[in-house]
Amino acid sequence: MSAVLATAPRPDLSAYREATTLPFPKLVEELAKIIGKKLTAYIASVKDTRAIDRWIAGSDSYKGVEERLRLAYRLAKVLNDHEGPASGPSLADGAQSGTHRPCSNSLAPRGRPRRGWSGNPGRRAGVPGRSIRSRP
Repeated sequence: MSAVLATAPRPDLSAYREATTLPFPKLVEELAKIIGKKLTAYIASVKDTRAIDRWIAGSDSYKGVEERLRLAYRLAKVLNDHEGPASGPSLADGAQSGTHRPCSNSLAPRGRPRRGWSGNPGRRAGVPGRSIRSRP
């Protein structure tokens, strides 16, 4: 009896191939379509989107930028292919709005106070005698 081994599909393989084979100007253009020019500029560590426009036009990039943007394209492409085209712009909007910070837990979404928030920025509700400022 022969056993047939089936490998699990690799959804990131096509994104990897595209990220490594696309010419840099085309890669920047496609990444900007998925996540927007502002977020692309942020990932590239440039201050404005004019550099993105120059790279799309074919000029040389700064040192280390191409590698970061190729990785960002790979991740954005996998998310875009899996979640659909709406995930890219919504990802870019959430990163730019500043109203939701899931990692820092320092800002609640607008209009909704966090549970246990006393209104005093120096104290946490529910923890007597402990101040936020007193933490090392």
